[in-house]
Amino acid sequence: MGQGTEVESDALRRYARAVERAEGQVEAIRNRIRPLDLPAGAFGKLSESDSLKADYDTQSTEAEADLKDVMESLAALATGVRLTAAAYDATEEDHVQMFEGFGGGAG
Repeated sequence: MGQGTEVESDALRRYARAVERAEGQVEAIRNRIRPLDLPAGAFGKLSESDSLKADYDTQSTEAEADLKDVMESLAALATGVRLTAAAYDATEEDHVQMFEGFGGGAG
């Protein structure tokens, strides 16, 4: 016979809230970098300054998109953890009901 396991659904819910807080922190970072648009000539009058500006703009856009992806992943993780906690609770309740149906009762 294997060892029994016990799942703390409240711990899963606390973890989901922590993940949501992390999502909020990523959103705050994303909101802070979004308005960082450098004006033309920000890299001076070097021969490559226009190329540097274009590279900066590309990297900035990609970073913002990456942060959005992180936020979406964290939101999905929090949802999944909450659903897992609910499933564990429902399974536990089903088992209690089943044993009560057999006359076992919860002692």
